[in-house]
Amino acid sequence: MRARRLDAARDLLIHQRLSVTEASFRVGYAHPANFATAFRRHFGYSPSRCQ
Repeated sequence: MRARRLDAARDLLIHQRLSVTEASFRVGYAHPANFATAFRRHFGYSPSRCQ
């Protein structure tokens, strides 16, 4: 489930050019910092690199 949310967030960051904060809220994270940590652990790079 977490991997799907993170994949969806990466798509939002790349294709819709959302901010990291907006993408994190759209996939269900209440705190962007927690999202950024989970994203970095899953993909090996920070979500801001997708922008």
